[in-house]
Amino acid sequence: MYKIIFVDPESAVIDTITNIFDWKEMGIEPVGVFYDVESAIDYLKSNQVDAVLTEVNIPKQSGIDLARYINKNHHKTIVAFMSKFPSFEYAQQGIIEGVCDYLLKPITFNSLRNTCYRILAKLNTLHKSLKKSEIIEAGTFSQILSDYLLNSVNEPINLQSLFTLNNIDIDVHNTPAAIIRISVTNITQYLTNTWKYGKEALYDAMLKQFPHIDTFVVVPCFNFFDSMVCVIFGEKDIPFAKFKDMLSKVLSSLCETCKTIMHLNVLTNVIAVRHNITLVNKVRISHYIEKSKIDSLISLIRLGDKYESIKYYNSLVLNRDLNDIKELSKSVRNAIKESLDEKALEDLDINTRYMNSLNDRNTLINYSKKMITRATEHFAGIFARNYDALISAKEYVQQHYAEDISLIEVANHVSLSPSYFSKRFKKDNNINFIDYLIDVRIQRAKVLLISSRYKVNEICKMCGFNSLNHFYKTFKEITGYTAQQYRTMHKDGNVE
Repeated sequence: MYKIIFVDPESAVIDTITNIFDWKEMGIEPVGVFYDVESAIDYLKSNQVDAVLTEVNIPKQSGIDLARYINKNHHKTIVAFMSKFPSFEYAQQGIIEGVCDYLLKPITFNSLRNTCYRILAKLNTLHKSLKKSEIIEAGTFSQILSDYLLNSVNEPINLQSLFTLNNIDIDVHNTPAAIIRISVTNITQYLTNTWKYGKEALYDAMLKQFPHIDTFVVVPCFNFFDSMVCVIFGEKDIPFAKFKDMLSKVLSSLCETCKTIMHLNVLTNVIAVRHNITLVNKVRISHYIEKSKIDSLISLIRLGDKYESIKYYNSLVLNRDLNDIKELSKSVRNAIKESLDEKALEDLDINTRYMNSLNDRNTLINYSKKMITRATEHFAGIFARNYDALISAKEYVQQHYAEDISLIEVANHVSLSPSYFSKRFKKDNNINFIDYLIDVRIQRAKVLLISSRYKVNEICKMCGFNSLNHFYKTFKEITGYTAQQYRTMHKDGNVE
């Protein structure tokens, strides 16, 4: 039987949690109740606990501090959050620390039972795949595979020897393997507007969203600006057709989980899938990795990030000879030319003939940096103007959602053509303008349903819906509940 403790400064909440149903019948035994984080940590130092259900907002040390402590010191203990506030900021920090659920108050029997099921599912998969999970976290595993795919480790026999020396229980000749790329849609906007913890923490959090399957091992190998490349191993001697089928389901589940849990849109594609890692075409993989590096640099330039572009360029030219640097600079120049009109190219003054004539390595690097700097400054100006317009558009929607507003009206408000505004809004926000407007209205309706005594038909009009039937249908499609069900779930009784 698994052991769980509860942490919440409100005794009434603790009473509800412990008495609402029989935990032991669910296979979980409550072994402690604490009203502050310090007491919970003291208990954890000398007692084995499988799960912790904690309030996020706790004086002095918060539930996030507790989750961080557990993540660092008790790898076999999982954490679930609870809070009165549906804060995505809290959820993000919970994702980083591997929190398995976010329970909203006031707590009901059904919501607590669902959280209990998620805790059990996480514990069951954790205990089944603990050995492999520990392997996944080993940095040496990633390094060995990266070196092998880039030909630093040449022979399969050497790869098997390195696996054996590092206690990696994988047979390189009888274990199917796939190399996949996970791409992040609109990563700059996501890092700027939604995720506040940097790219590396984002990639770590994405890996935690992989389905826990005992027959799969996921190893991250290469990180680029907007994507990462991973190797996935199946179970030894698993039929190849079954491995490919499971791989497809795992990647589909990853995309759906990232969208649901992290509000993040990702795309996955399989670079290679073979009966074993030794059959992978390493030359093709090397070329793919090289192209991804250049694509990442070009993406940074187009986004107008001068500091990161120069930093990334420096890492690419390190230890390269003159001809390699010329090829890299040529690729960057061509990509820039494809994105700009003739007037903009004249302003940037990119002298292709002069660049090709350079035969001194340092001179070529310095000229390339100037080209990158001029280009990023140009793109930064475009990006800033568009960004300000889109921010203004969102603010306008937030202020006028209850009115009969349209895309044309909002586009005129921010001085952009309707067609350009529509395309740009979709590209930067990964959602159509109309869908965004509907989402704002539904989110406001949810607040009014919970916090007010207005009737549903009144809330419908207050949120900009002209038809009650349309409101009912849209609310159900987005939330999964009728308006009345949603209100009942979040209140002790039906206020109407």
